[in-house]
Amino acid sequence: MPNTRLISLFAFLAVACAATLVHAELRKSNCACALTQPDAERKIQALLSKDSRGSRATILAIENLLRREPCAVAAVLAAAARVNREQALALEQAVVQAHAEMKVSDPAGAEAIQCLLDANKDDPVVAEILAAEGAQGSINGGAGGAGGGFVGGPVGQVSGH
Repeated sequence: MPNTRLISLFAFLAVACAATLVHAELRKSNCACALTQPDAERKIQALLSKDSRGSRATILAIENLLRREPCAVAAVLAAAARVNREQALALEQAVVQAHAEMKVSDPAGAEAIQCLLDANKDDPVVAEILAAEGAQGSINGGAGGAGGGFVGGPVGQVSGH
């Protein structure tokens, strides 16, 4: 029977090496965030090692991490580039949801996330996040526009004369 602890350690080291390589690919631009986030990387790795399917609990945990540490988005992007598709989608969803919420609750944090996304928009993971944000904005904007038509009552309604 293989030594699972040794295999787990080897997997962790492989992920750490991959994260370093992915971080080398991310461009900092003028963003306030450092590209290496060792604490965030460990937290994300710990979450993903327990959940290979990208559950709702993982999405919420990543959203909470981003709300507390917006610059952890660099670690999330690095992780999303090296995990299975279900986990990557969960990470992308967490970024989209946290970023949307933070635009209202923490504009400075949202700006830090946006800066890193803009600086790396040619990265496939970032492109998917930006596309999802665009789709979410269209849906939210469309719903708001439709709701506005009811404010003054039905158009063309004539009083009871």
